[in-house]
Amino acid sequence: MPSTKYNHYILVRLFDNYKIIIKEDFKDYKKCEEENPCKNDDPCEYKELCENDEDSERVQSCEHYIKEYVKNFNFDLSSTCRTVTHYLQNQKSTNEINTYVGCMYLYYWLYNDLLHKNKNSVYIKNLYDAFINAFNRNTVTPICSDFNMHLTQEVLENLKDIYEINTKLYNFINGRGECSGDRKCKCGEECANTYMRHQKNCQSNQYPDFCNALKNIRQQYNEEMEKEKCNNIEYQILPIFQAKNIRVSPLIPIVIILVISIFLFNIYKFTTFGSYFRRIIKRKRNKWNNIVEEYNMFQNYETMNSIPKNSIYNIKYSSV
Repeated sequence: MPSTKYNHYILVRLFDNYKIIIKEDFKDYKKCEEENPCKNDDPCEYKELCENDEDSERVQSCEHYIKEYVKNFNFDLSSTCRTVTHYLQNQKSTNEINTYVGCMYLYYWLYNDLLHKNKNSVYIKNLYDAFINAFNRNTVTPICSDFNMHLTQEVLENLKDIYEINTKLYNFINGRGECSGDRKCKCGEECANTYMRHQKNCQSNQYPDFCNALKNIRQQYNEEMEKEKCNNIEYQILPIFQAKNIRVSPLIPIVIILVISIFLFNIYKFTTFGSYFRRIIKRKRNKWNNIVEEYNMFQNYETMNSIPKNSIYNIKYSSV
């Protein structure tokens, strides 16, 4: 995952707030697509929602944008655009971190809930961008500009795992929902199995932010298991996943150089190759000595020739 100022896997614990909002909106707007949701003008809880024109321009823009920029979509366009438009409108009134998480959850919701993981990450990114661009065309203050990254399939699956394990761990600790009563230890076991499934990735340090989030889960799980009597669970205590150190020790190159040096010395000193090399070196040395000797003789000859012939008579005598 690209570097950001937030650890997305830590923020996942806030997803529940956004899940409730978008899930209820989507359910309600789906009702609007049914034939005559409010029959005979009787009092109807969906009447005001379905006939509200406040966001109609944004909804129409959304539908147009999706049709133009997203191919082969297989979801109900009208109810989805209504849901996303209303959801994004609510995000504008929140603070920075809440808006950021809200945009991230929308990305996750498109992948996990709307499309049920049936599309690749590139398609999800294009769909997310289309929804955001359609909304921002009709607003003064753009939204989700801080969350515009491409989440790979692996990252999306990691988000799903960390979200589900957070939810299950919360229920496990508090004995709620599917983790109440006799099911509590079973929930703990499922949390442990999800945690252990990521051992290899964390040891290779492939997703450090994700593995840091798993550390928080490990701590909460271990604290709860100290109080619970779940003897049938394989992992009573979750281990720490230490990233393997792949740095090369500075001693390794030194050792390699020493080994090579000793090897070459033994070849030179104690094998037939050594005597062969010595003969070659001796031959080369003699040849070089001959060249040097010839050069010195040539230099002496040149020096002698450069002296004027009458210079031997240029002897100074002391005046008497």
